[in-house]
Amino acid sequence: MIIKGLLALTVLSSLFLGLFLYTPLPEGMSNPGKAQVLMAIMRLGYCVINARELLGYGSFAQDIRSYQMPLGEGSLSSASYGDVDVTRDKLAGVHVIIYRPLPARQKAPATIYFHGGGYVFGSGNAFDQHCYEYAKRSGTVVFYVDYRLAPDHPFPAAIHDSLDVTRYVLGHGDRFGVDVRKVGVAGESAGANFAAAVSLKLSKEKSNLPPLIFQVLHEPALQAFNMRLPSFIDNELPILTVPTLSSFYALYLGFDGEDVDNATKIISENRHL
Repeated sequence: MIIKGLLALTVLSSLFLGLFLYTPLPEGMSNPGKAQVLMAIMRLGYCVINARELLGYGSFAQDIRSYQMPLGEGSLSSASYGDVDVTRDKLAGVHVIIYRPLPARQKAPATIYFHGGGYVFGSGNAFDQHCYEYAKRSGTVVFYVDYRLAPDHPFPAAIHDSLDVTRYVLGHGDRFGVDVRKVGVAGESAGANFAAAVSLKLSKEKSNLPPLIFQVLHEPALQAFNMRLPSFIDNELPILTVPTLSSFYALYLGFDGEDVDNATKIISENRHL
């Protein structure tokens, strides 16, 4: 009888957990199973963070810090593949990873890449495979920029890092066998914000540096003043909800501690900071 009761409790718990973690997906989404697993993990993670906060064990910012990797560290599996030379370096004081397709070309074009992660996440290890594929498929030398992250380094630290690396590559491309007349920027999400900002800033500067010739923006985060646009409402999934995005923006803007909750509420309610 006890075994049957435990079995029934297990089944009911599994059904409840499955219903709680299930998220309806838009039609036509590729790899729906993988997306469901990812969203379930994210939803569980948010539940743990919220429970810890309610019980007084830490804050959202502290939990973010616990998931961040030290800059310039982490294993790079692509270094063992043999068709792309992968090295760590430090340019203008900023950690970078350089992906050079083999055989190496003299005067090769280059892509300066800024990773996504809501201004608070992202590491060379997490984006290693992505940058490897970028270099291999595009034939460009890819400079992955391991910029500083909020909340410990809020705006404008990451943009300064992005600009410093871009200026360095444009000014010292010969050191890397790069044709500085064929350099562009690319980024994803928050990183696409930096790619656009770097392009805009350099286009207005008066300097002897050659101009960037392209920018590639993947799902760019280009505004944070209206969180009720269709792109937020129609596509709101547990991976990145409006409150979560608002919390990231609050940390990026320099809020910390209890102020994060107040700033998150203001951003989510579509008011100007």
